[in-house]
Amino acid sequence: MGRAEHQSPPTFVAPSPPGGGGSALRRGTGGASASAFSPGSERSFPNRLHGRVFGTYSALGDFSCSGTAVNSLGRSLVITAGHCVFDPQTGEFATNWIFVPGYRDGRAPFGRWRARSLRASAPWVRAENISFDVGAATVRRNRNGRALQDVIGGRGIGFGQARDRLYTSYGYPAELPFDGERLEACRSPYRGDDPDTDPPRTMRITCDMTGGSSGGGWVSDGMVLSLNSYCTGLVLVCLDNTSMYGPYFGDGAKDLYLRSRGSLPPRCAGRRVTHLGGRGVQRLTGTKSADSIRLGPGGDSARGGRGSDRLCGGPGRDRLRGGPGFDICIGGPGRDVALACERRRGVP
Repeated sequence: MGRAEHQSPPTFVAPSPPGGGGSALRRGTGGASASAFSPGSERSFPNRLHGRVFGTYSALGDFSCSGTAVNSLGRSLVITAGHCVFDPQTGEFATNWIFVPGYRDGRAPFGRWRARSLRASAPWVRAENISFDVGAATVRRNRNGRALQDVIGGRGIGFGQARDRLYTSYGYPAELPFDGERLEACRSPYRGDDPDTDPPRTMRITCDMTGGSSGGGWVSDGMVLSLNSYCTGLVLVCLDNTSMYGPYFGDGAKDLYLRSRGSLPPRCAGRRVTHLGGRGVQRLTGTKSADSIRLGPGGDSARGGRGSDRLCGGPGRDRLRGGPGFDICIGGPGRDVALACERRRGVP
């Protein structure tokens, strides 16, 4: 069956509200129902941290899965199942991959987030090892330059944690009796392991969600500790609607997270950037909070919101305009213009 299970000491990343920080990996450890139920409004926090996934495989066509936004340095990370990002049969990663947090009945209240890069655990890629059916997607910033986590927040995530606990599993099951159009959840204690899997053996909970829920996170104490992988031994096909299996998040999942978590965003006037410009001409606008906007190349514009904002120009000829709050505008390498800024640096 493979080598004996050996895992590093327990580690975790704490949950984060929208715009919150604290994505360091820390040491430590941070009731039940059988049938799926609605956890409430998909727009509410933390339900909106879960979403529906859409993608395409060349051999299989279009598909849908589920995923969860998790706290990370780059603030743009979605955890899902390995089979929702990589097809070992063809050796191809999915294309047209999109994460829709808070999805319901075709609506995307927090936008559609396209993948910039996809990764899967090495044993899944090399050998389709079901014990390592874990994938990760780094999504692009939205048109306003904001990262996913700054818009909706992020779940915590843990590795090497105790298996025997109460889990709430989330997902968008799309096979009968479900239709994939709303978020469902199951609450179940740990029911043991699948003895036919390699160490670290997959875990079992009681849940009747079907295909389409793959990749949905198992949450305990605010941390994602596993995800929906398979039912009765068949990926994507649920013949026994009583059990759900998920990979144990040990060293393999931790390695994937560390490779996918990204790096800290740049800063503007000493504050972490909340709106980051890219290529092309962009017009970035602040929110009600205290924002930090850094423009990219090209002749862009930044407009402060209601908070006390920081606006930093990029390489092009930019236009910086403060909002109702106390704003600081800092020019970039180009000949920038600043208006309605209480404090200016490098601009007229």
